[in-house]
Amino acid sequence: MFKRNENWQTILSLFGELTGKRDEAKQIMADYHRRTALLSEELATVLAGALIRPLNSLVRVHSAAHRTGAVLYRDLGLPVPLFVADTPDTAYHISVERSSFVSGKRKSDLFFRLSEGQVREK
Repeated sequence: MFKRNENWQTILSLFGELTGKRDEAKQIMADYHRRTALLSEELATVLAGALIRPLNSLVRVHSAAHRTGAVLYRDLGLPVPLFVADTPDTAYHISVERSSFVSGKRKSDLFFRLSEGQVREK
């Protein structure tokens, strides 16, 4: 059983082993690292970005401990917003009224929005 925020590369590597597709898994990871290196160069001038998920009356701001936050902050190298930088949790909830706080002292130049509706079957 995997942990909730298990590194996706660990999972992919294990599935590659289990299914006899180790080389395909390695190629996927190599492509990912190449693409994130290119994108991180483009994003190098960005002061900060915040990974958010709007909910009914709240906005969930994800930290680097979140599996998607890890991609944004670790792999792409964007600075973690100050208000979630030291939290051990994967997310921090703020009210919609206080959402301007997301662009407070360390202004977020970009917002990456997570939405349940974005995941669609092909």
